[in-house]
Order: sequence, then structure tokens, then C-alpha cells
Amino acid sequence: MGRRSKLSARVVNAARQVARKTKNAGELRRAMSVVLSGVLGIGLPQVGELIGRSRATVARYHTEFKAWISGEQDKKQWGGRRRAYLTFEEEKDFLAQFFEVASRGGVLVVSEVHEALEEKLRHKVAGTTVYRILARHGWRKIVPRPRHPKANESAQGQFKRNSKKT
Repeated sequence: MGRRSKLSARVVNAARQVARKTKNAGELRRAMSVVLSGVLGIGLPQVGELIGRSRATVARYHTEFKAWISGEQDKKQWGGRRRAYLTFEEEKDFLAQFFEVASRGGVLVVSEVHEALEEKLRHKVAGTTVYRILARHGWRKIVPRPRHPKANESAQGQFKRNSKKT
């Protein structure tokens, strides 16, 4: 048997009213998830199957609907960086010393940034982590277009003058 949500009669009645009046499919799904759980006592996985959503989404619908009814709509808690080593500001402060050197014509050496990051965090970090941090803060590798060391400019110029134009 699936997990049952604790829904008051007030919330269920409000959901019934929304379900009757709405013309929006998303609102109808939210309201019906509350009505199905509250009136029929159906578990979250079964409600999800009936309305075409996952169990987690049905649970979220219930929470959102209860908050909407009580007028306690907080900002969404969905999304964000949950597994970061450092906050964005801490990353910015950490990279400032390296960008300082790079802005004066120095070269930003990723291996040095990697070592400094591991020293700061006191544990090993994957190399791709450093590249993601650098990308997040707008760093990109800018190098001049390479030339072949054996390129012969006079031969290239002569070829350009003598080649057929179409």
C-alpha cells in the first residue's frame, strides 16, 4: 500500500472547488491529486498513475496545494546547487588570485588551480571540477591561432597569385 497524505477536509473541499472551476489541465491535475487522496484514500503511487505523474510529483502537488490554501506560499525549494564544494561567492574569492595573475598577462595554469583547490578543501577533487568552476565564472582559454613552424609565406603568396580563379 502506498503512502497516504494527511489532508484536512478544508483542503479537500478547496480542491473540489478548484477542480470544478478550472480550465487549466495543470491545476486540474493538482486538485484531482488532492481529491483522490483525500476522498478515496488512494496512495500517492496510485494517484500518480491515475493522473499521469510520479509519486514524488503527487507529494509535491499536495504540499503546494496545502501551502496555497493556507496562504503560506514560500519560494520554491526546487533546483539549485546541492552538491557544491564551495558557494558561488567562495569560488569567486578563491579564483580572484588566479584571475589577477592572468589579467596581468600571466597564464592560468589549471594544475595550479587544482592543487590550490585540493589544499583548500583538504581532499582530492576531480580535474573536471576545476574546469567546471572556471567555466561557471566566465574563464575560457583564448590562444592565438597556431601556425605551422615550417610554413613558407613566400610559397603561399606565390600559390595565391598563380592559382586559377573560378
